[in-house]
Amino acid sequence: MNRIEKRMEELQNKNEKAFVTYMTAGLPDMEGTKALIKAQAEAGIDIIELGIPFSDPTADGPVTVSYTHLTLPTI
Repeated sequence: MNRIEKRMEELQNKNEKAFVTYMTAGLPDMEGTKALIKAQAEAGIDIIELGIPFSDPTADGPVTVSYTHLTLPTI
């Protein structure tokens, strides 16, 4: 069982919902990304999904595409 499955099982056993966030790595920059991940973990976020920017994210939708294009120059 991986960490996500374990956390989801724990929440299900308590009849609670997961608080899941998504962020694009590299925004506002790599140090900012690290700080945001740490702050989210300290705030009790259950799962942090970290998007890795790539050059052709069109399948991810317009918001993720715009953030990816902002991020690529920072990494």
